[in-house]
Amino acid sequence: MDPREIANIETEVSDLMKTRLGIKAPTLQGQTRKAQKRLPRKLRRAAQELSESSALATHPKLSRMIDQTSANRNAKALRKHLGSIDTTGRSRKRRLGIISSIMFNMLVLGGIILAVLVWRGLI
Repeated sequence: MDPREIANIETEVSDLMKTRLGIKAPTLQGQTRKAQKRLPRKLRRAAQELSESSALATHPKLSRMIDQTSANRNAKALRKHLGSIDTTGRSRKRRLGIISSIMFNMLVLGGIILAVLVWRGLI
């Protein structure tokens, strides 16, 4: 497999991880390490194998050790999973979670204030 082709696949997967998961690291290996629970175990392993194959692709003699079908299969699985992630839905859920916790805290605070006013006999 051509080293440029492996490098292109690696940068494509790396860009998808940046945009879809929000993981910013200089290499795919660093992004995989930071992904931890955001990627399933099989896909983390696939990303590690892809980064290892890109490292091997730069060396002329070691580039023959790359399993092309495995690299293409790993890249396809990563593209499929990362392409299916909805970034707007994640941010919307995060915002709704923050807003709901603020509203709950305001409700509890209002109840405490009301209880203190009743206890003091002001209401």
